[in-house]
Amino acid sequence: MSATEPRLQGLRLGYSADEKRPTIDALLDGDHVVPLELLGTGSRHLLDMLLSIAQVRDGAFMADKIENGFCYRVLEPVWRAIGEATRSATVQLFATTHSWECVEAALRAFDDDAAGQFRLIRLERDGDDVRAITAEHHQVESAVALGFDVR
Repeated sequence: MSATEPRLQGLRLGYSADEKRPTIDALLDGDHVVPLELLGTGSRHLLDMLLSIAQVRDGAFMADKIENGFCYRVLEPVWRAIGEATRSATVQLFATTHSWECVEAALRAFDDDAAGQFRLIRLERDGDDVRAITAEHHQVESAVALGFDVR
């Protein structure tokens, strides 16, 4: 979770007496406590994905438009957090994106040690059919370096 807010020390469950509902509070440096929603939509989106990954242990998780809610500057640490969570829970992730920055961040996040865990599948229309083109990390890295649009 610190991928979206480096000052985050932890999370705790709370309860809003006014709204009569449970809350999630973020514990920040210096004993500051704020509702998770104040950290932005990216923090909530990341928490939702991490909790979902934990729930589907030994299964698959699908994330449509995975970059939604994140500033491009935090995409690499977000990908690292998601990669760590999927490895820990033995979950296969299928994510879609139209974001060039998101693809580049994923390439950096799944670098040397985790490169074998990265595949890019590009869907292309072939007449009335759709075909899937699969590329491994090093292939995508080369294509991006040469300026090919792999999205």
